[in-house]
Amino acid sequence: DSLITNYSNVVAPVGWTYLLQKVGNDWWFCWCNPTGGNPITSTYRFQFDNSNPSVWSDWRTTTDGLCNPYTGIADSAENHSTEADGYGYRVHVPRLWEEPEVWDHKMHFPQLPDEAGWDVYAVYPMFLADDFMCSENGYIKDIHFWGSWLEGNQGVLYGFLIGIWSDIPAEQSHTGYSMPGELLYMWDSPPFMWEPIQSPTREGFFWPGEGYIDDDHNEYFRYDVFLDSAQWFHQDSGTIYWLSISAGVVDYESWGWKSSQDHWNDDAVWAWWTGLDPLWYDMYEPPDYTQSLDLAFVITGDCCIGLTGNVDDDPEHLIDIADLTALISYLFIPPFTPPACMPEANVDGDPDGIVDIGDLTALIDYLFITFTPPAPCL
Repeated sequence: DSLITNYSNVVAPVGWTYLLQKVGNDWWFCWCNPTGGNPITSTYRFQFDNSNPSVWSDWRTTTDGLCNPYTGIADSAENHSTEADGYGYRVHVPRLWEEPEVWDHKMHFPQLPDEAGWDVYAVYPMFLADDFMCSENGYIKDIHFWGSWLEGNQGVLYGFLIGIWSDIPAEQSHTGYSMPGELLYMWDSPPFMWEPIQSPTREGFFWPGEGYIDDDHNEYFRYDVFLDSAQWFHQDSGTIYWLSISAGVVDYESWGWKSSQDHWNDDAVWAWWTGLDPLWYDMYEPPDYTQSLDLAFVITGDCCIGLTGNVDDDPEHLIDIADLTALISYLFIPPFTPPACMPEANVDGDPDGIVDIGDLTALIDYLFITFTPPAPCL
């Protein structure tokens, strides 16, 4: 499982550290003792909790000290093939997180990568941005996007600056096209995972305002940013926002955000930005610059958080009489306005997510009678 937030209750010896990393084509959960000052002198059980289904896999011990499973191998599962699973041979590991066939998105629709398109240069201080409409009240919890490297030469990323901006519609913009307005939130190098993908077609690399190279590379990557709950951004259904991304790289390498096969609303934009108000320029696809260029990304994140009951989608997640009013309105009063976040109305925890009189009873019980907390979000 490549999603670090799915791991909990990690057990490690005093002075040791652990990390989840991709080495080559394999994901490894590693424990290491980088200083060498806290050796293990007796049997120790390394473990963690993960709610995903598990599979049997391999293990290694090394003398590397830096959590590299391929350096200084001292012992491995292969040396214990005659022993039983779980007793020296193989160990249980969670299944790999995989890109869903259908994204559970919180935007107009997913903008998926164009495998015959362009990677658009986006290394700091170059920022790219594209607009999206929120399709469901609630929090942005995860951000997924696609990108690649000039000539397919994978460089070193030390992080991304990812921003959410308000929208300036075209009719209100001095440029004549829509563009980002006020910066609402900025994530500075949030943890991310990446997965390489081989395109069946060659892709180009594009420097806005300068030029392009076609037939440049095949490999690209999906980047998955899973935000800590303290960094979730609350968005409102029907509101247009802009997502901006700029990569931090080592040694002046060229990384680009991939163009999308899906187009929505106005063109993506670019700007050189170091602190003053950025000057945004819209983008069109090379070589003829007539097709609007959009960027590949998906905004995800369930609207239900923790316990159910926040039927009116209060940003502070307060459960009060306003939620009871909203639920009664949905169940009994025309036009039966649905809750802003339907999973929040499943107060009795129905496994099928059905919202009915049982949820009203559970909410009344919590607010006025036994004060039994609502069911957790499914």
